[in-house]
Amino acid sequence: MLRKGYPRILLPALLAVACATGQETGEPVPDAPSPEAIAERAYRYGLQQVVYYVTRYAYTQKEDSGVFSGVNRWRFADVGSSIETLDGTAFLDLQQEPVILYTPETSGRYQTLRLMDPYGISFLYAGTPFDGDGERRYLILPRDYDGPIPPDFATTELIRAPARSVLATYRIALQDPADATERAQEDELRSQATITPLGAWIANGRAPLMRDEQPLVRGDYRTISRMAALTEEQVGRQTAEDFFTLLGLVLADPSLPTMEDSAKEREMLEQLASVGLVAGEPFDWSDLSAGLRESLDAGFKTGFRQVRRRRLERRVDLNGWTMMRNPGGFETDWLSRAVMADVGWGRPDRNLLEADASLSKDAGGNALNGKHRYTLSFKAVAQPPVTQFWSIAIPDSNGSVNSFMLDSGRLAIRDGRLTIYIQHERPADPGQIRNWLPAPEGEFRVEARLFGPLWAVFDGSYRIPPAERVILSPPRVGRSGAR
Repeated sequence: MLRKGYPRILLPALLAVACATGQETGEPVPDAPSPEAIAERAYRYGLQQVVYYVTRYAYTQKEDSGVFSGVNRWRFADVGSSIETLDGTAFLDLQQEPVILYTPETSGRYQTLRLMDPYGISFLYAGTPFDGDGERRYLILPRDYDGPIPPDFATTELIRAPARSVLATYRIALQDPADATERAQEDELRSQATITPLGAWIANGRAPLMRDEQPLVRGDYRTISRMAALTEEQVGRQTAEDFFTLLGLVLADPSLPTMEDSAKEREMLEQLASVGLVAGEPFDWSDLSAGLRESLDAGFKTGFRQVRRRRLERRVDLNGWTMMRNPGGFETDWLSRAVMADVGWGRPDRNLLEADASLSKDAGGNALNGKHRYTLSFKAVAQPPVTQFWSIAIPDSNGSVNSFMLDSGRLAIRDGRLTIYIQHERPADPGQIRNWLPAPEGEFRVEARLFGPLWAVFDGSYRIPPAERVILSPPRVGRSGAR
């Protein structure tokens, strides 16, 4: 059965008219696109939705994935001593009924809540940068819901979701993850964040149910034989057969409707139908002719290369640091949407909440390596420009430095500068130990996370200091035989 809003137009004449009248932003569309051209365009169109589908499978169906939590249930990442945020992820399923999402008051801690649809578009942003640190609750309704709504919900608490499957992310800042008291508070906040189906909420006296009081519900979505293998490095491992088979599942899933009133998407669906992928109907790669499979494979590979090439173009150089600029516009800019699905799936569709910058080379252009020592030196009055906080860490390393540590006096400022010492060995100078960022033995990269970034980060007017390699003086040796 076709989902509401899905056309099933297979007539070549209608297809030619649609192709002649629809164009992507800045990109001409040929009057009669070839199967290869359709496949290339389909990759840009569908990569985000395909990655959504496979990631949802890992969280809601693959019990040995390491992130499995079922539907309508938070999964909080393990917090190490170098992580400043407690991050929760949940896939909401609204096919049976709405859900109520509750987050607690955080007593001044930074927190954010975000809801993202299968197209990568965030339709709810809430939290400290927007409306403070107080408790909040939202009744999440699918866009076509026409059932009863409890009268005691404020209109601002009613959120219409574009789809019946939604990604929810929740983040709370931890000022000192290594502190036992801090960890206890973390556990308390984690337990208070709840997702409750509307019926269970009413049965519980119009109150949320704690996570452990609800049954674990496994997702029930169609899969393919290679689904488990694709949950890791899924973009790089996908073949054309994988991609188009998964795209067929996306287009047949009743929880993932198409955009409303999108002529551009209707045109794409018509083009896909012309090569055998009809929205809402079973798709079998083996049913296609050898020539058509070859054309779709060629277009798939061209689309992949195009996305990887645009990834490089979107990288912004910030004094040796690199940052991915994300302008948004995912409704019509499919290429940008595909790039973010490839390089940072699940991230916000606009640079609103945070900015991430990565450094892999020192000021001389050489790869960072634990056999050397480096310094990052900020003027005390020229720290990263943020409204919330910042951190600098080495992925998979046991430590980080952040503005919480500076505010509490755990980092030292000397001569008006904050100098961070990046090296594998523990510094011999006691004054440097406070500002020490441990590095691994081999090559590594440094990441800066800026929460609540100011525009100076994006327009290039703020320059993050480079990593300066420390040149060690050779040991002094006295003249042989000197008395």
